[in-house]
Amino acid sequence: MYVAVASSTAFANINQFVGRWQNVDAQTRGLTSLEISLDGAKSKIRIFGSCSPRDCDWGETEAVAYAPSIESNLAEKAETMTAIYKTSFSVEIVVVRPSKGGGLQAEVFTQFTDKSRRANAHRIDNLVRSSANPVIAVPVGNSPTSDTEVAPAAITVAKQTVMESLARNYNLGNRRADSAGGAKTSQSGYDGKRGWWLCYETGCVYYTPATGVHAVYGTIFKKWIQVGHENGLFGYPTTEELSCSGSSDRRDRYQRFQGGVIYWRAAADTAIAYTKGASGEDHREFPCR
Repeated sequence: MYVAVASSTAFANINQFVGRWQNVDAQTRGLTSLEISLDGAKSKIRIFGSCSPRDCDWGETEAVAYAPSIESNLAEKAETMTAIYKTSFSVEIVVVRPSKGGGLQAEVFTQFTDKSRRANAHRIDNLVRSSANPVIAVPVGNSPTSDTEVAPAAITVAKQTVMESLARNYNLGNRRADSAGGAKTSQSGYDGKRGWWLCYETGCVYYTPATGVHAVYGTIFKKWIQVGHENGLFGYPTTEELSCSGSSDRRDRYQRFQGGVIYWRAAADTAIAYTKGASGEDHREFPCR
């Protein structure tokens, strides 16, 4: 369970919570940043946590503000905010309180709800106002082939089970004897553009409305990372690994992406990335058909 709270007499107005906040510790393994916004009478919070190769986006959820007494004007006297996040393996509560010097203190409590036997954890992160532009929530559906806007939180609920099942099928993480399977360590989040990802020890599962759910792993995954992963020319995966019918080695495989195809030569355990032609056709040197 994660909890982040904000409280201090320095905050006389709820609007002073609003903005982008950055952790003072650049090497933190906890919250890296958060954004608080107002939508009419409702407060919203969006949190980013430390992950690799990029921060995990927990998504946006409602934040509940608290005043020092029941007679207080909440808009003028709010001194604490809380929010609750739920994942497939934990309950995360965020409570934010102001700290000295105009910063925020995020007290984080993590309660694990899976069978991993991990101890519930507690940590405190200190944040200051970020000099960077505020985080902009880009709809997941903003892709070249889809105009459908899907909220990040909705995608997590709808596709989490499918993504985790695919990860188990490909054994992307170490299985535990005390659970039904899955990864010993995993990271997940919204990529800030249009897709969700779930990364394990040996690969990742990606979802976008335009491409569906697909896993990338092994040598093809390493090559995809080298060429810029979803942020590069190849974009997101559009298929699973497929057999290469044009190769003399039946073990050879390939996987299609939005911008091309990556071919794995089993004998040498090497991968070659082929971009698409001007008309979307396969590269002339691509051996699989």
